[in-house]
Amino acid sequence: MRRLFIFILLLISGGPSGYAGTPSEISFWGSGGLLSPYFKLNEGKYVMQPGVALGVSYTYFFNSHWGLGFGAEASLLRSSTKADKLSFSYTAEAMAVPDQGDEINRFDFKAIYENYRETQQFIGLNIPVTLQYRPSGNGFTGTIGFVVGLPIKTTAHIKATRLSTSGYFPYEGIEYTDLPQHGFGTFENYSDKRNLNTKIHFDITAEVGYRWKLSCNNSLYTTVFASYGITPIFSSGHNKPLLQYMPSGSLEQNGIWETDIIKSKNIIPVCAGIKLRYAFSIGR
Repeated sequence: MRRLFIFILLLISGGPSGYAGTPSEISFWGSGGLLSPYFKLNEGKYVMQPGVALGVSYTYFFNSHWGLGFGAEASLLRSSTKADKLSFSYTAEAMAVPDQGDEINRFDFKAIYENYRETQQFIGLNIPVTLQYRPSGNGFTGTIGFVVGLPIKTTAHIKATRLSTSGYFPYEGIEYTDLPQHGFGTFENYSDKRNLNTKIHFDITAEVGYRWKLSCNNSLYTTVFASYGITPIFSSGHNKPLLQYMPSGSLEQNGIWETDIIKSKNIIPVCAGIKLRYAFSIGR
């Protein structure tokens, strides 16, 4: 990672001495739009959410029109899932209830979420490598390329107006609904957070727009862009329960991505929006 940053800084600072005198640009940009991890659900509704990105790049131009660019971009991708009601049950294990002895018992655990809401937030560092076309003066411009995405932090924020849990123990013929110290009860205005392990991904990207030449060495680019993940940031198939009952009686909240509620095998980044980029020329 450190070598990659040094490489980018060398490019931005002008690179090796052999690059001196070549027509180049240093750019700073901000972008926004629908920047989201994309997936499908077996239950509930998926909604793309707005995201933002900030970046810097160095572009070496072979001639007055075509250039090769390298950069670094910090991005925030967001998505959400909604469901009026989510309910499930499964066989769990627990220490003896209610006295919590050493004996392990199997029982039927049941959970019901009302007005379930989950927001997934992916923060990453992108390394774009692009081929850019620009006009000599004012005019249309375009860029194509690929992006290497490095995950920094991914979280799932979970909320529900009510979470109800219970445990039915067949050998006793009793269903416990009001033993919160053992994970059974009704929890109003429930909320929790889950950190997710995501991975390096590769995207293809393209943008098109207009170059406004402000002066001999300064330009403003206004473009629309789109990118699509060709490798996933997260692979499903974990098939964990949304709410995991632990033998100690505690509850562990999982994210939608980790459960069989998700239909997609892979979660990929899908982005589209607008970009505003300021660039100044060097090496002229």
